[in-house]
Amino acid sequence: MASRLVEEDPSLWLSKSWTSRSPRAGEGPEHYVFVDRASFEAHAERGGFLEWAEFLGNLYGTPVPDVDPGRDVLLEIELEGARQVLALRPDATVILLVPPSEEHQEARLRGRGDSDDHVASRIEKGRAELAEGRALAHFEVVNDDLEQAVGQVLGILGSLRKSAARRFPQGAPPMSVKRATLMDPPIEELLDKVDSKFTLVTLGSKRAREINAYYHGLGEVLGQVIPPQVTSVSGKPLSIAFEEVAASKVTYHHPDPEELAAEAAAAQDAESLGFTADPFAVIDGDAGLVQDLMDVVGAPAAPDEAPDAS
Repeated sequence: MASRLVEEDPSLWLSKSWTSRSPRAGEGPEHYVFVDRASFEAHAERGGFLEWAEFLGNLYGTPVPDVDPGRDVLLEIELEGARQVLALRPDATVILLVPPSEEHQEARLRGRGDSDDHVASRIEKGRAELAEGRALAHFEVVNDDLEQAVGQVLGILGSLRKSAARRFPQGAPPMSVKRATLMDPPIEELLDKVDSKFTLVTLGSKRAREINAYYHGLGEVLGQVIPPQVTSVSGKPLSIAFEEVAASKVTYHHPDPEELAAEAAAAQDAESLGFTADPFAVIDGDAGLVQDLMDVVGAPAAPDEAPDAS
């Protein structure tokens, strides 16, 4: 799909993603920048990625684009990456590409040589992400027939460019417009709140999952909702999370080995008592867990007794 789009539209610039996984059969340096996990994490620590995420055990990231003015950047990214891009560039457009059916998706995955375990994991993850992707995306295209799907995406791009031409009669590209979003203050000021871009993205992603759970009513399972702590101009969970960071509503610290060991032991004890490791799937509300989550955003303390779960 991406290759055909670039062939048909020379003004598109396709970003080449980095990944920590090994090349599949038939893949080469023209498809990804293949690196080991340590190199990937070091590049992320230096702020070299526009977005990055872990997907099914492997790291994927989009390097900060270095493109000539007047060209549109095309990114091939997963759902978490799209959230991060929209948080940093709210003027971006997300097009959700979906298979016509799970059977077609399975056949495509097996056709490129994926293992049975990976196929099963990918399909299961796709089910979970479809609703979130539809809520995030501006457009949806079913990739049943490649040429038809390419034509639909090109049509969307054409419409967006015509709209931009009307809004910017002097030829200023939409990407140059500064909007009143979490980028005011700019990213440099956001970084004053944390010790690195790596921490900013990690903290934002964690808090965004909590906000997303609140929007979907999952916070009530904990016995107490965890609402956004700022009045957001975006409404998207990751954007809200970064706005909370900018407003000093979210704090963090790096746990030491003893804290990590204690946390792992507590999780093991909880599982032995029948509690799930997923905090948003807890059946009986746990006041300690709620308190930990509320401490993150500076909300009022949870009551001493465990709240009821409805």
